[in-house]
Amino acid sequence: MGRAGGGRAPFAVAAFIGSFLLFTLELIAAKLLLPSFGGAAYVWTTAMMVFQGLLFAGYMYAHGVLRRGRYGRAHLALLAVPLISLPIAVSVPAAGAPITRLLWALLGASALPFFVLSTTSTVLQGWLRRAIPGDEASVYSLYAASNAGSFVALLTYPLLIEPRMLVSAQVLAWTALYVVFVALHLPLLPACGPAEPGEPSQTLLSEKAAWVLLSMGPSAALLAATNLLALDFAAVPLLWVAPLAVYLATFVLNFKKNPWYPRRLSAGLALLMALWGATVLVTVSYSSGLPDGFDVIRRLWVVNKFLFVCASLFILCLICHRALAQSRPDAAQAPRYYAAIALGGWLGSVLIAVVMPLLARRLAMPELDWALAGALSFGALLLRDARGGQRKVEQASTGVATLVALSVLGAAGLGFYVRQSPAFTSRAVYPLPNVYGYYRVVDAAGQRRFFHGNTLHGLQSLDPALRREPLLYFSSRSPIAEVYRTFGQSLQRVGVMGLGVGMLAAYGRPGQVIDYYELDPDVERVARRFFTFLADTPARVTVTLGDARLSLGRVDARYDLIVLDAFTGGSIPVHMLTREAFFLYEKKLSNNGLIVAHITNRCLNLRPMLAALARAEGWAVAARQANVAERAGERAGTSWVVLRRDAAKIARLRDAGWEGLDGEAPARLWTDDYASLFSALRR
Repeated sequence: MGRAGGGRAPFAVAAFIGSFLLFTLELIAAKLLLPSFGGAAYVWTTAMMVFQGLLFAGYMYAHGVLRRGRYGRAHLALLAVPLISLPIAVSVPAAGAPITRLLWALLGASALPFFVLSTTSTVLQGWLRRAIPGDEASVYSLYAASNAGSFVALLTYPLLIEPRMLVSAQVLAWTALYVVFVALHLPLLPACGPAEPGEPSQTLLSEKAAWVLLSMGPSAALLAATNLLALDFAAVPLLWVAPLAVYLATFVLNFKKNPWYPRRLSAGLALLMALWGATVLVTVSYSSGLPDGFDVIRRLWVVNKFLFVCASLFILCLICHRALAQSRPDAAQAPRYYAAIALGGWLGSVLIAVVMPLLARRLAMPELDWALAGALSFGALLLRDARGGQRKVEQASTGVATLVALSVLGAAGLGFYVRQSPAFTSRAVYPLPNVYGYYRVVDAAGQRRFFHGNTLHGLQSLDPALRREPLLYFSSRSPIAEVYRTFGQSLQRVGVMGLGVGMLAAYGRPGQVIDYYELDPDVERVARRFFTFLADTPARVTVTLGDARLSLGRVDARYDLIVLDAFTGGSIPVHMLTREAFFLYEKKLSNNGLIVAHITNRCLNLRPMLAALARAEGWAVAARQANVAERAGERAGTSWVVLRRDAAKIARLRDAGWEGLDGEAPARLWTDDYASLFSALRR
């Protein structure tokens, strides 16, 4: 008993490291797979669904083995099994639907170690319960230690690990730490002994249902938040971890030995969010009329959206996880309890990743995911209250009332958001969600517009006399138009990474060849069915489906101009901007060819990264930012960069008023083995 009493810390350390490894494995595996799937946001959503399912399988295993007597050495052998498949490596099937290929790649790269690591917290709690009978608070505190490990992994990966370590080094370090983790279990085995598990008390079906629902709502909200952020910003670990860290923080706060949940905290946060929401609405209403010098205030809407989504997720999870913690059973039933939580988490992720895109296919509104998450959470609290008697109803009344208030506030905010956003209107011609995001074709103000999420990716005049005129980022006032005017006669063959609505084809001329490379078949269908740029151009146009970088590497072609215009949501896929990617583009250029990168972005400044590339490779570079608003008084900025080893052509642009990138802040060059979004955030 003395050894056990002094040995609580090793159990907590092992639980912490196990969860740290678990969540860094998620991030590393998804990051390794992103380039093979066009940098699309669904990579992380699907990964979350797969990992939630593996977590449930791990808890079910733990629930089974804890009912046995002597299983310690057998479990240690299980911990050693993943060593035969390490270090982590990804292998993507060459054929099949995107989701199917991703599922197989995820399972092949990480299923075995993830499943084994997912058993850690529950098994260690069983060992500690047998070593220190009756100390249930210490047993449940291991769950907090486990979630703390997950939380630390999510904070350190985008802020410390990803910016400072090559991916190959991350994989090796992860393998080494896993070996240490397995070794930590050796001194814990004698403490657990072969004690009889005892007969667990019965659990009512309604109680199990409450556990499942109380975990489904927050899990659905987690993926809903991740979808919104990834579509508007970028599909990168920095934005994956923010909502996941918020989600796990509420577990830590509620399951630690002394839970943190001050009285009326939820009501206070709801009031703050209401005031915050009012600030957002004022910002949106007046930002379009501000002078050019108020860029910081203009970006306040974007920053507020990020913070507002995370704060909403925090409050919803805090309320539900508080109810979940209050309903936990005695330690003998802990494995069953954790299995129910894992099942609810997996079902919530399936609802958002699979069910909602199918049921709401004709609506294409990612905000409906939030409505589902709120309904699940509200129903879970009602079920908990209905089965808990009057005392628990009184205890929970603040949480339920707050959730109702938040639901009303959220509905009002959603209504305002839908009314303000040009992507959501009754004049929508074609809504379409698919694995790559939410698409919408909208007719408004005499134009047909194509949105990915809330980001405008193309438009065309509905006036037949003006339909061949390129607009916005590609208009006659844009930097790309200057490139065509300066070098137009020499551009016999053009390669475009990303189709959009095919607006660049408006610059085509007889005898010219324009090859588009597009990841998503639905985008080509939209471009051909609802827009006419591809049909109207006198140039010969081809569209190659598949990841643009991979497809370009397979063709035997030389281009006079390569245009990087691939976007996923509001950002260029990171793997399109690495050193190796530009080496490929250079190989595909003719002797006098140019590379032109469209880097317009609300939140990211990619100029320093391109400046670092130009300095490292000795390339000449010219950059141009322009206001391409269609009406006086409006602001619509666009940013383009042109690169080439031969400085002669770049000098012509510099003479025409383009600028260099010599004054950009130093930045680390992105490679296939290193890329960090943190350094590119606008400040």
